[in-house]
Amino acid sequence: MNREDTTSFLSRTSLFSSLSQTELKHLVDLLKSKEYPEGEIVFHQGDFGDSLYLICQGEVEVFIRNQEGAENTISRLKEGDLFGEMALLTGSLRSASVRVSRDALFLVLHKNDFEAFLTSHPHLALLFSKVLVERLQTVNIKYVHQVDRESELKRLLSKEEEIHLTRLIGKTKHFQAIEKRIDELARMDEPMIIAGPKGTTEVDVARLIHLKSRRQDRPFLTVDLGGGDEWASFFSRLRSSVKTPEEEKQLFEEFQISTLFGHERGAMTGTEASRLGQIELADGGTVVLRNIDRLSPGTREKLLLYSIEKRFYRLGGREGRFSDTRIIGTLSSSEGSEEAQRSLKGKVPDLFWNHRIDLPTLAGRRRDIQVIA
Repeated sequence: MNREDTTSFLSRTSLFSSLSQTELKHLVDLLKSKEYPEGEIVFHQGDFGDSLYLICQGEVEVFIRNQEGAENTISRLKEGDLFGEMALLTGSLRSASVRVSRDALFLVLHKNDFEAFLTSHPHLALLFSKVLVERLQTVNIKYVHQVDRESELKRLLSKEEEIHLTRLIGKTKHFQAIEKRIDELARMDEPMIIAGPKGTTEVDVARLIHLKSRRQDRPFLTVDLGGGDEWASFFSRLRSSVKTPEEEKQLFEEFQISTLFGHERGAMTGTEASRLGQIELADGGTVVLRNIDRLSPGTREKLLLYSIEKRFYRLGGREGRFSDTRIIGTLSSSEGSEEAQRSLKGKVPDLFWNHRIDLPTLAGRRRDIQVIA
């Protein structure tokens, strides 16, 4: 980047947008450009901090390691963003690591040069302090959110460990076709439907697809869209304040949206704290939606948006969030009249019907009974 391009770029950043052209040109003299290839670590958590980085091109991911050494991504930054701001204030150890996720070009401002710049422009000290504090508050919120997410995820995974995968057993042609279909769908990431009469272990089939997929090392979570015990307990606390069936439907929709996508503090009736949704918790993994035909209209609309864009909003939230989670819906039955089938399809986003598995009853594959026994 030449001086003119660099000056123009700085004028568009949140930290330096209030500077005059003269001040920006002075600042350009202090900046050093550095290129990093994809996959390279810019700095590690715990490294000494002495520089601020502004992203001119490319993207990076900011992550922390927990006590077990597992990586947890806090945020993904792209052109126009900056990181390492704590170094300008304190020079303290880096609180997170940064890895280049797409070939990047940075402008780097050393702490000593920044202090010299403020010495010659003392009126800017208050402005920079305010902007940096606001950014640090945002980073702190993300860090706390990540800690909460990890804690909740550990709780959910500890429950999952108690559930053992039921092996699928059978030798009939129908059953072999299902095994082949499972392998095909495991190579995909699109949302899908598993349908079958009660007792055909739809969730076990979903888990098998997950374990055969690239997501096998990431979370596998299940959600009962009928509400289950959690809804029963929640509704019992608020039953006295619900006066009409319409109010109950609205409350159930809020409950569904909160369960899947989370909610901000104060946005969910009957709760005080914010909540992380299952789709956010399972980032990189799979969420199974049991009884997907029980989706409320509002939840169905949000699920369709997420399935297309991988973007969602928490209940009461204005900030769009992203999560790479595969959605698998299950139905207790796919049988019935044509009219019933049309009604059923209207309750589930069309996208889900493009990929499906229909599980047969045991009565439909009697030759497998001896093998199972």
